[in-house]
Amino acid sequence: MASTAEQYYTEHGGINGVYCERCQHTYSLSFHEFKVLHWDAHLCPPRAWRQHMPRNLNDLSAWPYHTPTRGEETCDGSVQFDDDVEGGFAEPRSSDSSPMNDMHGHGMENNVLHASHSHDLLEGGVYGEDPEQFWEAAEIDEDTCSQASSEGYDSIDEDAFQQAWNGMGVIEDNQEEEQEEVEEEVGVHEHGSVKYFLERMDEEVYDGAGQSLRQWLITRVSEKLTYNTTDSAFEGFLKREYMELTHFQGKLNVHIPTSIYMVRKLLDVKDLWEVEYHVCACEGHVWRPMAPISWRAPGQEGCSGFQYQCPECDSYRFELHTEANGKAKVVPKLKCYYFGVYSGFLRPNFQQQDFCTKLGSDRNMSTPGSFWCSPEYQRLDSILAGQLSQAAPSTSALRYKMIPVLIGFDYVGLYESRNRSTGVLCMKCDDLPPIESSARKFHRILMIIPPLRNSDGSTRAAKKVNSYLLPLLQDLQRIGPAYTQGDVQSFCGVLGSVPPSEIGQGVLVTPTISDANGKPTSAPPIRCHVVCTGFHADAPARAALMNSLPLTSYLGCLYCMMSQICVSAGRRLFMGYASAVTIARGRLQGQRKQMVVDDASLKWTSAQQVNRGRAAENAESNIHGFLGVHGECKIQKLLWYMDFNRICFTPFVHCFYRGVFRDWMLSICATIPYLRDNVKGFPIIGKAPFGLRPQHALTNSQRKEIERRMGNMVFTNEFGRLPESPIAYGKQQVMEQLIRLLDCVFPLLFADVLNDTSIRLCPIKKSFGHLRRFADQHMRVHNYLPHEEHLRRTHLEAARNELFEYAKMAEQSLSLNLLSPNMHHLTCVLTDQALAIGDTRGYLELWLERIMGLVKRKTKYRTSQDPEKVVVNEVSLQLGLERLKQGAHVPYIDLPDLLGLCAASTSSVYVHPDDAPRMPNSSFLLGSGATWNARKHGWCEHDLLALVTTQLVESNPDECPGWNEELLSNPSHLSILVHDRAMLNDEEILTARTYKHERNRDSCHVCTRYIGVDGTVREHIAIIRSFVIIRHVQEPELIPLRFALVDFYVYKPPIQDLDFGTVHKVNVREIDENERNFPVLFSTISHKLVYCTSGTTRYLVKYNIASGLY
Repeated sequence: MASTAEQYYTEHGGINGVYCERCQHTYSLSFHEFKVLHWDAHLCPPRAWRQHMPRNLNDLSAWPYHTPTRGEETCDGSVQFDDDVEGGFAEPRSSDSSPMNDMHGHGMENNVLHASHSHDLLEGGVYGEDPEQFWEAAEIDEDTCSQASSEGYDSIDEDAFQQAWNGMGVIEDNQEEEQEEVEEEVGVHEHGSVKYFLERMDEEVYDGAGQSLRQWLITRVSEKLTYNTTDSAFEGFLKREYMELTHFQGKLNVHIPTSIYMVRKLLDVKDLWEVEYHVCACEGHVWRPMAPISWRAPGQEGCSGFQYQCPECDSYRFELHTEANGKAKVVPKLKCYYFGVYSGFLRPNFQQQDFCTKLGSDRNMSTPGSFWCSPEYQRLDSILAGQLSQAAPSTSALRYKMIPVLIGFDYVGLYESRNRSTGVLCMKCDDLPPIESSARKFHRILMIIPPLRNSDGSTRAAKKVNSYLLPLLQDLQRIGPAYTQGDVQSFCGVLGSVPPSEIGQGVLVTPTISDANGKPTSAPPIRCHVVCTGFHADAPARAALMNSLPLTSYLGCLYCMMSQICVSAGRRLFMGYASAVTIARGRLQGQRKQMVVDDASLKWTSAQQVNRGRAAENAESNIHGFLGVHGECKIQKLLWYMDFNRICFTPFVHCFYRGVFRDWMLSICATIPYLRDNVKGFPIIGKAPFGLRPQHALTNSQRKEIERRMGNMVFTNEFGRLPESPIAYGKQQVMEQLIRLLDCVFPLLFADVLNDTSIRLCPIKKSFGHLRRFADQHMRVHNYLPHEEHLRRTHLEAARNELFEYAKMAEQSLSLNLLSPNMHHLTCVLTDQALAIGDTRGYLELWLERIMGLVKRKTKYRTSQDPEKVVVNEVSLQLGLERLKQGAHVPYIDLPDLLGLCAASTSSVYVHPDDAPRMPNSSFLLGSGATWNARKHGWCEHDLLALVTTQLVESNPDECPGWNEELLSNPSHLSILVHDRAMLNDEEILTARTYKHERNRDSCHVCTRYIGVDGTVREHIAIIRSFVIIRHVQEPELIPLRFALVDFYVYKPPIQDLDFGTVHKVNVREIDENERNFPVLFSTISHKLVYCTSGTTRYLVKYNIASGLY
């Protein structure tokens, strides 16, 4: 039967048009469709179509025109990729297996629907299970079709026939010329091609839409990326929108792609294999992307040459891997997905005008604590022969030719239910002001390193990343600074380096600037260079980057020669803070050493670091346990300008908050029976991190009081995720919560609970004081004057001494389990790093953690076999979206920006209504305001103006320039508006009691400063009732009066404690009746307060640390 059908199909025209002798029509059908409709069923359309139509129109597999999915064979025997599998669109498709090749006659060109292609409407599934809805939508007269079925095909109405079958490519011989004219007029023959949509990119998506195809694509793709929509769901949305416009709203000339495949092509998104780099385990060679059709395993035909074998070690690029179904598959041995420094970082950022405007604008060479005023900057600029400080030409849009960047690397688990650790490498610019530097839109994912597969099918993280880093390091060599340390030909013998002639070439970038009309436009191209100033990585990622032993090993510290001491079975600790200990391993094995401040004899110099790495690399025997490293660091080897000891920054939040502070918190919050049961061989505790001595733990009554206060804790509007109880949710606290627990929560919980008179709890209080003072120095912003560098050094050394004292307490009296490797890393490295590079706050790893959270969110609710492919496709789509937005330099607003989902600067989020002049860092009111209402506020305008005259104008004439009693005497000449929000010193948002949108936060408790009769400054606690602005209508040049109306608590002296800081204390029932609705200027308001209530006593503290800035 099959051979006869094939013979008949070939003799009667084949794919060019099969002539049916029964119905005397020519059909443009594939062999599969011809065989199903004509040869097997002996039916001719439209009856054939009607008979083969399934009852459930969503069951695509029942259709003879169904596009095969993965695992199904097409009519030509090829296997089709599954578009519903995440990442499937990026898989390469051969010309034979593409579902688009034979679908021209079906109305399916590149998966794009047409209004007349009826069978495609069924694929959308919008008509449910009722076939009659389909016939109504296709506007086919069912009676005519039924009559044709009973009377024979010769009696079919020609109009109904053509209407039903134009989409199937059924064309009368005598109508071909007329059909071509119609197609030429409406462009049907081109509809669905990439060229078709690109030519209409700036046209309306349909007649009268008022929105171009470019704007439509930007909105839809932005929605997909923002709401983490899967590819299959996104494609369903596109199809439903197309059918809604064409069949229900009757729109004409609809130009909308209806497949994610076409959207990716319009955005010029690379396929998956185009960003897949293969590397050799010898760390000396990287292969550029190769189409999978060319992959060859060892022994296969054509598997020869440098495309398949490493030129350094002759290792093969691919191998045969046996799948679970028993089939062998050619796969690369080591692979990573890499987007490139230029394509993945420079080009998308330089397409943003605010990035180009702010780049290089914050290089303050005289501010202590900044990188530009640090010894590391001077060393780097000196070794680069002034390239780092070289100014760009005055005619260019840039300030400097060298762009400093920071690189972040971390391992992230893409599955919550199982272990799958994927390496993610990111990049950010180190030459922007703090606000712009923390903006997520300027941070880029550059590389994804999939986990390695074990023989049993499980996965493990790729811990040796020297090989994977080659594409990035080679890019940084090419576009980095020119070599200045001798003959560049010395890189000829460096394994993995680019040719010497390619080092320091730089790259041409095209900045985006504003034209005369304020619209974005392209500036002349300029050649710039990129210099890496450091890496952000936690302990496991740092060990992988530096090719060293993990932090938990005997020689876990990369920067000193101290070794861990084995204190019990399977338990090693860094000790030696209170007394000397015997070093167990390494260069100083057998010697007794103590961790002393500024002991240079224990530290590795940069030259020694390079030498021991070279010795480990060249060693014939396994001496890694003696040297502390596995081999050479590829970063320092290829990026010749980097100092070994300054490559990786200390992950302060990981080390201190998630390490040292959380261990302390869990220990002091553990119950006494638990501690007593887990003491084994005192003072060594068996189960970490719980291990505090039972006599130092909190009593049950104190734990209950802390829980009661935690339940009554009220936070301000800066708090995103609120801290949880340290007793009930100690282990589950995230970084942001831990930062705020130390800064403001524990002082409120411990006030009047712990004191110096309690000998039992004194160690807890003292240890908390050491931790709080240490964190306060490194996490807060300290504005030192240019001549106060010595003062900054003194404060950093004092903070280091605080941590040393805490370590001594842990070693002597608290618990040895508090002596974690994180503690050692902080005492060994942090202060030296802050003195050499800059303030710790400027180099926090929180930006990297936000990217890791974004990567997790991309795969959290997706069941994909390879989640890395999902992330790669999403990143590629984001890059394509940005290219589309800035292709014509049209200032489009991205959906997250439109909804306020992204972090932004204050000036772009809050727009103050009054355009009156004001000084920088001053306060202003937010919102439109409401006219003063005497009935609502309880007193008339004359009383308000009289109080303002006596309490503000006469008492503070310098802060109310131009105002006097006469100007305030006539309310008819004044404009009085009441607001419920205000911005304090361009930093904090204050709210009034009348602001109803703040349900779970309270930003109306403030601290005000007043000078007493004796000249002492006292801080009074007040509640803001409302904000008022007064303007003089006839004197517009006067600066308006802005003030707050507050109610004062009865003053009580605050608790001044060296360990807890300043804790204010008031009685909630004692409001000063003489100072209700009292006007205060913004200059007297110092800050907002976080508070908790215990009975009638309210404890209040200031929140000092803003954690989400860097």
